[in-house]
Amino acid sequence: AQVARLDARTLEQVWCTRLVNTAELDRWNYMGVLGVLPDGDLIAIASDRIFRLSPHDGEILAETTLPVAGPVRDAAYNGYTMLSDGRIAAKTVHRHGTDVDGFAAFMAGNAFAAPGSTVTIIDSATWSVVASVQAPEHIGGRITSTVLDGHDVIYLVGFTNLYRWRWDGTTPVSYTHLTLPTKR
Repeated sequence: AQVARLDARTLEQVWCTRLVNTAELDRWNYMGVLGVLPDGDLIAIASDRIFRLSPHDGEILAETTLPVAGPVRDAAYNGYTMLSDGRIAAKTVHRHGTDVDGFAAFMAGNAFAAPGSTVTIIDSATWSVVASVQAPEHIGGRITSTVLDGHDVIYLVGFTNLYRWRWDGTTPVSYTHLTLPTKR
């Protein structure tokens, strides 16, 4: 997993930073996500790690290993959302029963048998894990959030259920199970 900056005019590479050598560490090579923090630094998630990078030269300014349920070689954080208090909420996906890399692992293996996704809250100032819980099932889609009734809420879509997790800023997230309607 790596991040590169391109010159927008020439499309030539300005810098490239390797984040995780998945082959060397025997990890699932699965796409993470890249975004920009309010101060302009970059935030990237790859494998079981979150990184803060300089946008100027790609230098890794901070790195934290994130918790996962099940074998770390079969888990990857595939997205994050920023909460209103500046913290980061992220979650895992898992491959199960296969060594295939990338998105194809979901078709080659059995995602229904994968461990429940890990939902983790990271403090963007200290780069430390504030809270971590396991979702009731494997969550394949991206994590999203909003503010509802004055509280941050995190939404996760499972195979047949929608979960709304409430974050109060100090305690681990708790969730409400919302059942999705079935087709008739």
